[in-house]
Amino acid sequence: MELLDRTIPAKISAELKETILGYAKKIYSATRLSGLVRIDFMYHDGNLFCTEVNPIPGSMSFYLWEATGEQFKDQITQSLEDAVQRFERKISIIPYQTDIVEKFISN
Repeated sequence: MELLDRTIPAKISAELKETILGYAKKIYSATRLSGLVRIDFMYHDGNLFCTEVNPIPGSMSFYLWEATGEQFKDQITQSLEDAVQRFERKISIIPYQTDIVEKFISN
């Protein structure tokens, strides 16, 4: 994959770029994704198609983001930190105190 010839960013109109970003955001939200994902699109004869939603985007790291200046190490570090924060929010335990048992036993 690294040796393939690519143009990054793609040479597309600003309007098509905004359309793709809008659909990607809607797909991300509708499928309740979190963290780093890759959503692939194909454009042919004026038609835009979502071809894949990949929640484990292994190949995207080294060529898509690095072309924008973000290093692989930074991308992975941020992804791990985000995942830890999401996990910690899910397991937070809120103490709940009640005297219902004591009231029941004492009666």
